[in-house]
Amino acid sequence: MQGAQNKGSIIFQYKFKIMIDKILKTKPGLLIGLSLGPFVLGHIITGVRVMVISFEDMHKFRDVLSSYQPIAYALLLPMVIISLLWLWAVYARLYPKVPAKTKMHSLKFKIGFCITAIDFIGMFVFIIFTGNQFNNHLAIIFPLYVLGIFSLAYCAYFLAKVYKALLLRETLKFSEYLEDFFMFLIPPAGMFTMHAKIKELIEKD
Repeated sequence: MQGAQNKGSIIFQYKFKIMIDKILKTKPGLLIGLSLGPFVLGHIITGVRVMVISFEDMHKFRDVLSSYQPIAYALLLPMVIISLLWLWAVYARLYPKVPAKTKMHSLKFKIGFCITAIDFIGMFVFIIFTGNQFNNHLAIIFPLYVLGIFSLAYCAYFLAKVYKALLLRETLKFSEYLEDFFMFLIPPAGMFTMHAKIKELIEKD
């Protein structure tokens, strides 16, 4: 029984590694398209519906917008998942290359990443299933949101320092990688501006 579990774990780790490598080899435009495409398309379709309905029956206008809220979060879920996978891929491939003098505690990153992933995915799923009644649960959602933002900010700080340390090969001040911090804090922006440079760093050595 234990042997089967170990085999299953090894297979999972192998497939996950392949998926991570594919994400880093994917063109940034495609990653952003897969992340934001469903959300943008949903907005366009809903916008057309709203325009048509507003001419026919203004009473249905608010109903359409209200019913779209949980759908919007569902359409944003691919962006959350792809962003998290991209952040983990950057960590998994760049961190082992960091010079010993600038090494950071990876356990803190892993804890922060897990909190971010569980927090944001859980929050989005909660909103999707509670429908347009999620405003009644703000006492639950808002603390989760704040916790997720702080955890994501630490992950962005960690990755920005790792990334810049590999570029400059020296100990850094926060001001030197502040721009990179914001790019990792907003993963789609990071994919657009940093993906190619990250691939170059990975392929070095």
